Amino acid sequence: MPGSRPFQWLHSFSGLIRQATAAVVVDDRGAVDEAGIEEPVAIVDGLVEAAEDSRLLSLHPLRGPRFGDAVHHVLELAGPGPVWPGQRQLLHSQLAAQAVPANSEALERVGKMIDRARQADLGDGLRLVDIPAEHRIVEFEFQFPVRQVPLARLRQLCIAHGRPGAVPASLDATTLNGMLTGFADLILAWDGRYHVLDYKTNWLGARLHDYQGHSLDAAMAEHHYPLQALLYTVALHRYLRQRLDGYTAERQLGDSWYLFVRALGLAPGLGVWRQRWPVALIEALDDAFADAQEAAA
Repeated sequence: MPGSRPFQWLHSFSGLIRQATAAVVVDDRGAVDEAGIEEPVAIVDGLVEAAEDSRLLSLHPLRGPRFGDAVHHVLELAGPGPVWPGQRQLLHSQLAAQAVPANSEALERVGKMIDRARQADLGDGLRLVDIPAEHRIVEFEFQFPVRQVPLARLRQLCIAHGRPGAVPASLDATTLNGMLTGFADLILAWDGRYHVLDYKTNWLGARLHDYQGHSLDAAMAEHHYPLQALLYTVALHRYLRQRLDGYTAERQLGDSWYLFVRALGLAPGLGVWRQRWPVALIEALDDAFADAQEAAA
């Protein structure tokens, strides 16, 4: 674990950006479970990969915000060892708490999906099941004031630092004003850095290629998840800078990982969106928020 223990005081609260004229929702729970984006049939190694996957189809009836919340809670509360069948009671209780009807067959399918997600190689050998409790914090909270910060300004900074798609042009009319608050699903210390992870239960389609490459990027953009990931990273940067002696973003700030749980473990890299943001961009965004606060003081 790099540095000291910076996570001990955290508690959970809702993930919203509150502003004077409009609300920008930074939804980091299971509450957004949208229909998939229709994409052209992909060509993989010269073959048309259009077949629907039975493992994805088997979970299609289980979707929606309550299902997403139940899956999030199981991922947060699961102990060592397989969820299915060893932690069947946890699975049953969390689905029941969200009023998600699930017979024995459905319980098994969900349990095996979560086990696949926990066992999957997310990249470079990282597996959720291998991260000890002392190297992780669930529901990482942040809160800081923002005063008249136009998203157009943030988008210009992203363009200048080589990430033009992080803040959509459609949000240029939005100005952040109030409290920027939220929580990411998981912060973990791994390979000498601190990383942001967020679980998504979105249904993107019944084909494997719906959860990789261009299709996955399109789903991320549709829901403004790259902006969400960027704000989480700025918040983590602020937190680490305040609490770790000798902290530098170059050495200790890690990646944003968005994990589309339905597809994790079905094929290498499937369902994983990963981004290492330029340190200069994170610092520029941090300065933009700080300057706005000082100007309003």
